Amino acid sequence: MDEYIVTHQRKILDDNGNPKRDAQGELLWESVEYDIRSKTYGQLPEELRDRFDGYQIETAIHQDCDISEISKLVRKYNNHKAMNQAQKAFTYVDAFAREIREITANRFFLDAYTCSRNDRKNGTLERMAGDMVTLCNYPVQYRKDSKTAFKWLNENATISDFEEVNGLLTRLTACIGAEKEIRALFNSKHAHIFVAAFKAFTESGHEDAEYGKFLEWFANGGNKTEINGKSWEMMGVDPSTRDTSVVHGKINYLVTLVEQYAKEVRKAA
Repeated sequence: MDEYIVTHQRKILDDNGNPKRDAQGELLWESVEYDIRSKTYGQLPEELRDRFDGYQIETAIHQDCDISEISKLVRKYNNHKAMNQAQKAFTYVDAFAREIREITANRFFLDAYTCSRNDRKNGTLERMAGDMVTLCNYPVQYRKDSKTAFKWLNENATISDFEEVNGLLTRLTACIGAEKEIRALFNSKHAHIFVAAFKAFTESGHEDAEYGKFLEWFANGGNKTEINGKSWEMMGVDPSTRDTSVVHGKINYLVTLVEQYAKEVRKAA
């Protein structure tokens, strides 16, 4: 039955509008259906108003649901109150929901990530975790639209992809300094970009600690260095921070700059 059809018990009335009773004097009741769409509280039958007043909320129990069915139910029961894009997108990666939750529980999001008050409840951390997995393992599949990206991961990713990112965050947290200028780099706008650059840098043969030193240099003026005529600050002018071209452009900038730093700046020091 559709959720807007509510079933309730109603007294049976006689032709004069008086409640009917059985032979023992007990009130007679009947089960009726009521369409609550577009109705205000005052338009509801008295019986339904009494139920609302008493906070009598019906509980629907869905037994033996797998994680895919749970995701569908979340979307269904949240139809009355729109979820934001990040929250709704998360329901499309049900195959790896547990792994994403494990990533968001990483110390990185407590010790390094610059978290706003709402990031932990509005789906931002889950979106961030998905972006990290995509950019670190399937960079060409990165999409601005989180729903599209999560659906792709749900069908093509492996558990090891998520485990790898979780381990990467642990290593990155260990090599980040305590300076607020460094930690400010890891926000909802850029954390996934710096993580992807970290993976590329370490896979090229560099030590984790070298990336930490790069971040310190970067946060204290190195971000003004131009690569192909553009500095980090100049790229930050673009308001479309999640566009594919912008994200890949920033990753390419960081990868090139950190290599330049390792070969020139560090050696000069």
